[in-house]
Amino acid sequence: MTSKEKEARLKKRLGLHQKATTKARVDMLQYGLMVEVVNTIQAKLAQDAGFTAICPYDYSASPSAMVNSNPNTSDPRVIREMMNKVLIPLMAKVRIGHIIEAKMAEHLGANIIDESEYAEETRAKHVSKNGFRTPFMCGVSTLEQCFQRIEEGATMLRSIEVPNQNFSHTLSTIRTIFKTLKDMKTDDAAKDRFLENFTKNETLATINKAIDEGKLPVPFYGCGWVCTPNDVAMLRKLECGAIISNIAFRSYNPLKRLRYFVLASSCYKDPAKMVGLSIGSNEYVPEGGNIAAGPRPMAGRPRPVAGGPRNQ
Repeated sequence: MTSKEKEARLKKRLGLHQKATTKARVDMLQYGLMVEVVNTIQAKLAQDAGFTAICPYDYSASPSAMVNSNPNTSDPRVIREMMNKVLIPLMAKVRIGHIIEAKMAEHLGANIIDESEYAEETRAKHVSKNGFRTPFMCGVSTLEQCFQRIEEGATMLRSIEVPNQNFSHTLSTIRTIFKTLKDMKTDDAAKDRFLENFTKNETLATINKAIDEGKLPVPFYGCGWVCTPNDVAMLRKLECGAIISNIAFRSYNPLKRLRYFVLASSCYKDPAKMVGLSIGSNEYVPEGGNIAAGPRPMAGRPRPVAGGPRNQ
């Protein structure tokens, strides 16, 4: 088998071939692990560790990024370099409502488009997903936002990362969304009030089905301060995928640490194994201490602490 045949076979297995339907691509990412990367070294490490997808972000201190506490859309050159280095799916970030960035991401061949920003609330109009072949992921903080984004065409959802918060905030957001949905199954008054926010018959049918089943109709990912294998295990217990913070690369052995995240996704029901995966999980290399580490995170993002054992 030639190298091109091997590559085509792997792409087909990952659902990256052009004929793959949006649903097929999304289903293959269910409960998956994604990680923020800032260079091709990190992208290759993520693939070698067994991650489902990479999320290239640019945390350069540009005026817009500093004002919005939001990473820039990655340079197209960086995205192309990563796609040439790895075969796992790539999720390209675009700003809310920025249809030009969304079209650019699809043209570049991104497998997923992440339309979201680091903010508690936003009034920006989201991109209409009609006409796009690439599946969209959107950030949400309430159940109402979940179905608004689904109505617009989002096929994956994630919690919104809020600056100056922590993983407890991420868990609280997810639990509140899931509890609100499940409570409406036995609370007709709350259900009626919620349905008043929507008018399209298709959306109303989707909501009613979700209430009956007690779960959202699309995959949900925990995002925001997901920094340890324990965090991944907690999200899997809630039946969520996870988007790992870039701080995971600040290690003397980043590949080993990344593999621990992947193992936690499958061993989350085994406390004994989780103990082994969690040893030293809160210790990080100082900034600049590892070749895989990227630039300094934006304000409000997780920062490494000094120290860290050599075997981590």
